[in-house]
Amino acid sequence: MKIKMGNHGQSKFSQMLKESKCSGGSDSEFVMRKKKRKKSVDSSATQSMKKSKKRSKAPVQITYPESGSSSSAVRNGAEVRAKHNITRKVNREPPLITAIENLNAPKLRRALRCYNSTRSLNEGLKEACKNGCLEATRLLIEVNASPNYRCKENYPVWQWALDIEGTAGNFRCAFNCKKAHRMTPHPPPEGVICDYCKKPIRVKEPFFYHCGVCYEDKCLDCVWKFKTFENRDGTQMNQVTREIMLGYLICAKADIDAQDSDGNTALMWAVNRNLTETIWMLLTHKADPTIANSYNQRPCDQKYNLIQAEDIRALVFCCTSLRYHIQNEHKKAQRLATFAMLEFIGSPGRDGKRCLALIWPHECGQILLQILRLNKGEKFLALLHFSKVYWNRAATKLARKKSRGSQRMF
Repeated sequence: MKIKMGNHGQSKFSQMLKESKCSGGSDSEFVMRKKKRKKSVDSSATQSMKKSKKRSKAPVQITYPESGSSSSAVRNGAEVRAKHNITRKVNREPPLITAIENLNAPKLRRALRCYNSTRSLNEGLKEACKNGCLEATRLLIEVNASPNYRCKENYPVWQWALDIEGTAGNFRCAFNCKKAHRMTPHPPPEGVICDYCKKPIRVKEPFFYHCGVCYEDKCLDCVWKFKTFENRDGTQMNQVTREIMLGYLICAKADIDAQDSDGNTALMWAVNRNLTETIWMLLTHKADPTIANSYNQRPCDQKYNLIQAEDIRALVFCCTSLRYHIQNEHKKAQRLATFAMLEFIGSPGRDGKRCLALIWPHECGQILLQILRLNKGEKFLALLHFSKVYWNRAATKLARKKSRGSQRMF
């Protein structure tokens, strides 16, 4: 029994079969035609996909203008964008370093909240030492950044402060007592009170300053006054001089005798660059001038020493001989005082005005104390050497005249 269905119940496929039969074609021929159409569509789609993949894999070729050509080469928009993306990735700097370079205090505080790794903090401390930004160094050291960290160039971070160009005027006056005597740094014992701010000096501090004549004591804050160099507004940070930056880093327990990859210390860099105030500051804070670099050079060597001021040359010489006496190497101290070295220093003079003991009395007095601790035979030879090099007869006459004049005045 056959069931008749309307046009609405028939599928499109059955209708197309009927049309093909009417046109005279068989069922098999119609199916073959349909398969061929599918293959052709699939092949065209696969070819277009392959072409698009090849285009994506091909590198972007950027055409640059040739040298000497007046008109620049034509560039597509995609190539220019690709170049800009490359440059952005290469030249992108962390916000900590950009805030230090721009001396922006609020951005620096925001960046410090995000950073947790010590390496990034130490790299920021390097930039702060280069730029002479005291407030940035204080904030970074408070967040456990180390001034003794060695950067990529194998230098201690705090030595980058030697690149600061500015120097402090009347820098040595801060280390004088009320009667204009020079105060020297010492490790603080318990129960010492500052004579200026009347506060007890903490034992955790690296040193305090003491006058051996007036017996006055001075703390770090009264000598350096680091807080006065910071900007109170908190918007933009100030730049400080080389000596103040180095002083703060030394007060933050930086290793003053740290060596770089070539074995050079901060004192050797200062001597080679003729930085007179930094040399004075490093030697007063007990930097070791007997350390040699990998080329067996010392700060006292004439070829390496480029200091122009004679009094600073004499200071380097006195400090090296004092260090040899402290290390019980008295023969090395005597060999150091050659005739060529004394001519290079500009001492001793016949008139006694250029005598080392009158120019640098503290260092020469310390050398004399080290000599007096020797045995009788060694003491006699050392005293003869001391009288020839450090304290000649003309200097004794001058000292006697000054003492007689002071007695008459009082």
